[in-house]
Parts: sequence; C-alpha cells; structure tokens
Amino acid sequence: MRDARHTSAAPAALYSVMPNRRALLRIGLNAGLDFLLAAASVPLARWLVNPEAQVMGPAWALLLAGVLLLLAVLPFRLSFQYWRFTGANDLLGVSASSIAAAALFAVALHAAGVKLPSPTFPMVHLLCLIALLGLPRAAYRLLHEGQPGAAGQI
Repeated sequence: MRDARHTSAAPAALYSVMPNRRALLRIGLNAGLDFLLAAASVPLARWLVNPEAQVMGPAWALLLAGVLLLLAVLPFRLSFQYWRFTGANDLLGVSASSIAAAALFAVALHAAGVKLPSPTFPMVHLLCLIALLGLPRAAYRLLHEGQPGAAGQI
C-alpha cells in the first residue's frame, strides 16, 4: 500500500518546500531560547541602572520583552539562523534585532504609562539584549569550532 501523501491531490513540489521536523524543532528551540534571554534582559537592565531598586518590576514586562523580541527578530530571521556566528551578517542580525526589540519595549512601556527606572534604561536594556543574545551564540560557536564532524548547528 502506498503512503497517503503520494496518493493525495497535492503536488509533490509542496512537500519539497515544507521544512522538515528537525528544522521546525530547531526554529522553535531558537525562538524559545531567544524569548527567555529577552525576558532575562529586563531584570538585568533594571539592576544595572539601579542596583538598590526593585529588580523584577511588573511580571508582564518580562513577557512583553520576550514577545517584542520575537516580533523584532522576524525581519532579520534571527530564530531561523543556526545558533552560531558565521560572520558579520549574523552579528548584524543579533544587533539589529536587539535594537528593534529595545526600541519597541521602551515605546510599549511609555505607552502603558510605566515610569522607567532611569532615563538610561532603554540603552542599558539594548546592551543587555546584545550581550544575552550574542554571547551564548559566540560561546556555542567556540565550543564546537574545533570538534571534528561537528557542524556547530543546533
């Protein structure tokens, strides 16, 4: 008996353009890690601008930071990249995504009427995003660079 997808009316070309399960898993894992790192950037930036103040702030701010990062990375396809740097283009993608996410986050906080912990918070948040998104990728690349047979891809 033949497989159902070979007997369906859908053209065979459709199956060649659909991503495989491993690629979808990698993209989901990348997006999830980026979400968590973006959420972690908010308390880190709050602590850096004012170590004595309350670090966490509103809980929705953590979710908002993660969601806005996922929106900001879409034009730069950051979640579709492998978790490593191959050159300046990957670094530019991380930087551009961080700039867009930090700007969207600052605008969203202003629109919600939330007082920033410091006037420098948006810039510190931007630097935290670049560090939290870039350093793990660079470390992953360095760890897998010298291993024979390791493509350095997650």
